[in-house]
Formats: sequence, structure tokens, C-alpha cells
Amino acid sequence: MKRLIIFLILISACILFSDEFYEGIHGGMNFATMKVDQGEDPESINGYMFGIFLDKPISDNTAWSFGVNFSKKGYKQKRYFESDDIFYDQTNTYNYITLPLQFKLTSSRDEETNFFIGAGISTNFKISSKYEYKKEDGEKGDGDLDNVSLLELSAVFSSGFYINEFFKIEFIYDLGLTDLNSPTFGEDIKAKSRTASVLIGIIRVL
Repeated sequence: MKRLIIFLILISACILFSDEFYEGIHGGMNFATMKVDQGEDPESINGYMFGIFLDKPISDNTAWSFGVNFSKKGYKQKRYFESDDIFYDQTNTYNYITLPLQFKLTSSRDEETNFFIGAGISTNFKISSKYEYKKEDGEKGDGDLDNVSLLELSAVFSSGFYINEFFKIEFIYDLGLTDLNSPTFGEDIKAKSRTASVLIGIIRVL
């Protein structure tokens, strides 16, 4: 843990005191689901992600990439309401502030095809978690999900290309590593997030 903190401090210092970096804003769609240990396999839901990014070139073909994002994750699953002997569809949503840090391999920006791939880790802080359900008889309900972990760690993998010096398209896969510990109606369901994102970024060079 201490080594990780020292590593993050060093990376932050490199970014703050760098002579050149690429910054910008990006946003797009999330296609989110979960790996759960109870009930039927969950369905994906559509969410969104937007935020800022900062890319610090290390060489012509490598860079560090840091971001601060708002990301909506979740899943939909058919559940069984035992007290009423009835099935219902439930959608759980989790809103996070995410702090991804990636190492990226890039082509030279002077080339015609400017692509990149990256991998790293993201620290995600939960800001809200809610559920909505609809029973077979049409009854609906919603509320807050209690006892959800405030912190999620995930591995992130990305690829994309620069359209020109001002715009980029990026594809990100976020693989949750930690259990969200989400009890649903008193039933503890272990869940780990799985989120694919398609983002469009606007770049500014400093």
C-alpha cells in the first residue's frame, strides 16, 4: 500500500511539473452489467460517463494517462419475491467518481494512423446506489441500496485513435476487482462490475 501511494505521488509530480501534456474533456455511453453469484445471469443497462483526462507523453510512443470521471454502472436481473411468490425485474444502478491511471502505447502523432492502447487501474468512489423493481402484477418500487462499499477498485483497458489533433475516440473496458457487497431486500448478493464505454474526447495541448 505504501509503495502504491509513493508511486501515485511520483506520477502526480511528473504530471504537474511536465513541460507538455494533452488535456481535454470526454464523454459517451456505458454498457454496464455485473458478475453476480445469485439468481439468473444479469442483463446489461445503458449508462454514461463523462469527465476530464490528462495525458503526459513519456516518449514519442508512450504516455501516462490520468482522468477524473462520473460513471454510471449497474445491471438488471429477474428476481423471485418469496413472500409474495412472484417474480420481478430489478435494476440496480451505482454512480461513481472514478480516478483511472493508465500506461499507454501510442503511435506518433505525426503519422497518418494515430492509434493507442492502454491498461491500468482505477479507484472508484461511490456517490449513490439505487434500485428499482417491477413485479409481474405491475407493482413498482424503488429505494436506496444499503451497505454498498464506498470504494471499488477496477482494472481498465483501452484502445482508440486520434481523429485529428483536436478529437479522439476511445473504447474502455472496466473490470471490477472488488465485491460491491450489495444486499437486495435483505439478501446479500456478491457483485463485481463489468463496464464497456465508448467515448469521444476533445483535446487541448498545453
